[in-house]
Amino acid sequence: MIARRIPKALLGLFFPHRCMGCGALNPDRGDVLCQECMAQVAVWQGRGSGLFSFQTRYFDTILSPYLYCAPLKNVVLKFKYGESRRAGEFLGKLLADYAARQLLLGHYAYITFVPMDRLRQVSRGYNQAEVLARAVARQAGIIRPSALLRKAGRRPPQEKLGRRARLTNPLGSFEVSAPEGFSGKDVLLVDDVVTTASTVNECSRVLKEKGARRVDVLTLAASPVHGKES
Repeated sequence: MIARRIPKALLGLFFPHRCMGCGALNPDRGDVLCQECMAQVAVWQGRGSGLFSFQTRYFDTILSPYLYCAPLKNVVLKFKYGESRRAGEFLGKLLADYAARQLLLGHYAYITFVPMDRLRQVSRGYNQAEVLARAVARQAGIIRPSALLRKAGRRPPQEKLGRRARLTNPLGSFEVSAPEGFSGKDVLLVDDVVTTASTVNECSRVLKEKGARRVDVLTLAASPVHGKES
């Protein structure tokens, strides 16, 4: 309660905001990225399904506004592993604003997200994909995204695996948690970063097999080597 009464300018003297990209003092508005770093955020505007190679592709299209490289990568890592909810709010706004420009959000019956292992989510305090999906859902006038999927069993985190293992690790690791209601409907699936798209492809397979008519994927960023590494 006391902290709420302290003027922001005074708080800034003792707890100055630093840019998550370069570490420079960023006292003006407490922005996550300073103006210089924001200008360096690499735009990808990736759209389409032919950018990823699968024997069978289940999602219909995939969109990512940014490349997964510094300085945006620094913010994503703070969000995923540094427990920075401020970073999450910033990234959610970026993705929601992009979705409002590029998608007819009202077209989707459901906005959902890639689920996370329950123990990892409890440890972290949130699922980063769900946080991003929540921002997109609010932009669409929906109170919250729908949790249509859940993890089935425990698998090693994708980021700890090599390319070949990442391509097969997600297979069979997701199941529908709410099978009723989305048969014949269009679904928007949200995640944070796409590399080989093996995870979102497996999620899309499960949704399609349970009746979804169309599954489009929206991620905040795409790895610069999405077609070669995972």
